[in-house]
Amino acid sequence: MEGKEGWVYVLTNEAMPGLVKVGYTMKDPAIRAQDLYKDPKIGALAGVPMPFVVAYKALVVNPYQVEQAVHKLLEKKRLNEEREFFSCESFEAIRNIRDSTSIKFEESKEDVDKRIQQQKELEEQRKIQQQKELEEKQRALAAQQEVERQRIAKEKSELEEVHQQEESFWRRLLMWFVVFFGLFILSFLLNRT
Repeated sequence: MEGKEGWVYVLTNEAMPGLVKVGYTMKDPAIRAQDLYKDPKIGALAGVPMPFVVAYKALVVNPYQVEQAVHKLLEKKRLNEEREFFSCESFEAIRNIRDSTSIKFEESKEDVDKRIQQQKELEEQRKIQQQKELEEKQRALAAQQEVERQRIAKEKSELEEVHQQEESFWRRLLMWFVVFFGLFILSFLLNRT
C-alpha cells in the first residue's frame, strides 16, 4: 500500500448534523458513502436513516497514512475511539487534510455545487443570448418586411399613376377623335347644303 494513490474523504449526513466522517478508500468515495448507507453484502440499508454525502475528496499518495494523520489532528473531537466520526465542521477536516499532505486532485461538494451553478448560469446566459439573437433576427425580418411592403406600395402607386396617365391619354385621344369626327361630320353636312 506504500506509495499507492487513493482517496481521503470527508462525509456528512443530514441525520448527523455537526458530525463528519474522515476516512480513506482506494475506490471512489461516492461508492464508499453508498456502502455505508447500504450494506453491499446483503443489499439492505445499514443502520443509518439518511445517505452520506461526499463533502470533500482528495486524491493522495498513501491515503491510509494521511487519514491517520488527520485523525490524530482531530483526536480531541473524536466521538468514539473505534469510529471515524468527529464533532466538527467539514471545512475543519478539509483544512487538516490539506495541511497533512500534497494533494494531486481535490473536489468538494461546494466545488461541485459551484460548477453546477456555473453551468446553469452559462446555460442561462446562452438562453438569453439566443433570445437576443432571435429577437434581433425578428427585428431584422420585420424591418426587411417593412422595406418590402414600402417597395410594393411604391410600385403599386407608380403603376396606378402610369395606369391613370394611360387612361388620361386614351380619354384625350378619344375626345380629340370625337371632336375631329364631329367637325368632320359638321363640315360634311355644311358642304352639302
